[in-house]
Amino acid sequence: MNNMSTTNTNNTKFSEGQKAIGFDYQFYYFFFRALQLEEGESIGYEAKDDVHVDNLDGSTVLYQLKHSSQRKQNGEIINLPSLDIDLWHTLYNWINQIKTEENFLNIHSFVLVSNKNEGNNQFIEILNEFQTNVIKINDVKEKLKKLSQKTSSSEILNTIDEIITLEENKLCMFLKKHKNLS
Repeated sequence: MNNMSTTNTNNTKFSEGQKAIGFDYQFYYFFFRALQLEEGESIGYEAKDDVHVDNLDGSTVLYQLKHSSQRKQNGEIINLPSLDIDLWHTLYNWINQIKTEENFLNIHSFVLVSNKNEGNNQFIEILNEFQTNVIKINDVKEKLKKLSQKTSSSEILNTIDEIITLEENKLCMFLKKHKNLS
């Protein structure tokens, strides 16, 4: 019994350490972005998103940060999987704001910042194909439907449904205003 208690304590400490590294990653990115501000711009931390920048023209860039300390056997940081629950949670939050706040898309753009490799992330591939005009919006919806067949997560399924059912012009605008920084 004592051995199990030690294992649980070590797992808890590891988990807390991982969270602390993630918070540090956010803060350092906040500091990095703050150093790049132009006169009249402002920055926020854990207010509108993990980090946000309010620009002079009234637009706001929302930055969502994803960090991992996990590594592959070869030492590389793990990939950001297509069905990463944190990725889909972020997308859900952004889509929810688009659906509930009038003109949200007119003044906001979205950036996913991660130290994780994009690897074979199907959502990012779909996004890149749409942004470079390789595929059209109906193709995006079809590819997202196919991706949804690979998960049993109700949160991911719900998010994909929310994305697919977004008004077409808003979905196009959202996808065009989304960037990934790895």
